[in-house]
Amino acid sequence: MIVSVKDSTEMVQVGGRDLPFIYPDTGNAKMHFQNILAGKDYAPLQSFWNFTPTCIVDVGANVGASAFCFRNRYPDVPIFCFEPAMENLKYLQRNVRSLDNVTVVPFGLFGEEKVASLYHGNVQCLQHSIFQSPEVNAKESEVIQLRDAYELLRDKLVGRCILKIDTEGCELSILRRIKPLLDQVDIIYLEYHHEEQRRLLDIELSTYSILASSAKFLHRGNVMYGSARLVQEHPKLDEWGILPNQG
Repeated sequence: MIVSVKDSTEMVQVGGRDLPFIYPDTGNAKMHFQNILAGKDYAPLQSFWNFTPTCIVDVGANVGASAFCFRNRYPDVPIFCFEPAMENLKYLQRNVRSLDNVTVVPFGLFGEEKVASLYHGNVQCLQHSIFQSPEVNAKESEVIQLRDAYELLRDKLVGRCILKIDTEGCELSILRRIKPLLDQVDIIYLEYHHEEQRRLLDIELSTYSILASSAKFLHRGNVMYGSARLVQEHPKLDEWGILPNQG
């Protein structure tokens, strides 16, 4: 069955220019994209951090809203967008055409090389996942190539990087595979999809501090982590800490 999908356009100001951001307007996609474009899902660092990354890696770039968000904050920093879904990729490539220094990589990432079925979201394109859940349509899928995250990122995560991962369940596998590269990453944005996954992500990122987080529902939330190096550059922040006496 062929389903007609209506496109919508948001005009986004980037570097003093009004640029079109085009997306498939199904389900609650409009709300999610507007939140991302407004910087609500990926919280900005306050100005006192005085931090500019050397590169930004966007894993699960979808149709490009996060790339617009990051380009607005960091006008000259290279952005690498990874996206495996065929239709999302078409929107992504069209949207970032107007952005300088953005590279689209047409693969998903994982802890190993593999071919997988990508189940399409029940109501919108941000739900696509290789894992079956109530949010996907098990009868509608496409075959995608997942690449070894370490091999694809080892020449990109260099210096002081921002890493965003929103892959509907693959986050832990990717993080574990690229652990040797994390000393080059100062900011990590993650979406988690289960409370157990959130706890395991915290363990994997035990040297990082939570700089921002939000959770409106059980098993869904966004977390922004900052590296120990970044936090140590601002020792005055520790004055806000309260460490109860453990004795």
